[in-house]
Amino acid sequence: MLDIKEIRLFFLRNGYLLIIAAWLFTFAFLFNNYWSYYSSPHGVQRSLENDIHSRQEDFRELTADTAVVNSLFRGDYSRETLEETYGESYHVFAYDSTEAGTRLRFWSTNTVEPPPPNTTTPATSFRKMANGWYVVLTHRPAPHQWLVGLLPVKEEFAINNDYLGSSFYGRPAIGPEYTIQPKPPGLPVVDADKGILFYLHYDPAKSDAAPSLASVLLLTLGVICVFIFINLFASLMARKLTPIWGFLFLFVVVLTFRVLTYLYPFPIDLGTLNLFQPTIYAKDDVFKSLGDLSLNVLLTFWLILFFRQHVRTIHPPVLRKKWQGWLIIGACSTSSEAS
Repeated sequence: MLDIKEIRLFFLRNGYLLIIAAWLFTFAFLFNNYWSYYSSPHGVQRSLENDIHSRQEDFRELTADTAVVNSLFRGDYSRETLEETYGESYHVFAYDSTEAGTRLRFWSTNTVEPPPPNTTTPATSFRKMANGWYVVLTHRPAPHQWLVGLLPVKEEFAINNDYLGSSFYGRPAIGPEYTIQPKPPGLPVVDADKGILFYLHYDPAKSDAAPSLASVLLLTLGVICVFIFINLFASLMARKLTPIWGFLFLFVVVLTFRVLTYLYPFPIDLGTLNLFQPTIYAKDDVFKSLGDLSLNVLLTFWLILFFRQHVRTIHPPVLRKKWQGWLIIGACSTSSEAS
């Protein structure tokens, strides 16, 4: 028999699992809503500004290296210089001016090309090009030479599909609820010289951002702690009451948990995770994705292991009447035909 004293003692011995789970859930909430760079519009604004400032400084370091800059215009750069230029987080273009017009002498990418600079080109500007938005940095090492740096901010195409999608450079977690606008309203995003580049517009109606990896890991660890606590309590019921009561308790808890994950975003919206999207695998409303299949298999395996652990003490009822045996045989044959 399981009395209140034994239940209280069980909570005193194993309550630390619930305390750990509560702290893990708290940290997961903080990571997802306050500490990640996309947790709020102001966080996204600061993240974009820090990234742009860092790449501006990198481009200024390149322009300060006159030997490398001159080699780009002359075309006698080394292989090491070429590989370093290709590996930068911005694109480099070298132009010079002749009597025939502006001529492109060097480029580090063929996916995009800025408009040819001239004497009226500002040092820093923000432009929409064929494949997205760019910060355009212009440096003049000589009166008739221009070194142009393109800092990609967001890839954006006229047609979006599974292969061509809009995404912020280096910030894949920023969702479609954030868009770039050249004019207000929105949060101003400034360059290293405090000049406004664009306005970041936030539309909460389009928000479908997935939780951060850190919050998912913390939530998973917290759920595991709760499940260990439930498994220990079910084992206590199996020892003090009967094994079938312990198994039924565990079965009801697991089934309730799984139904809640189907009906509600509990403990998070699983549909926002790639593993729980039907692009990889989908069968029906129960096995909607590879993640649903894996989760169902793991929970079923847990129930089987628990049942197997306590099955030795479960004694099947004795069939004293002949018709009871025929009833069981008929039920088994009917279920096998249905399957």
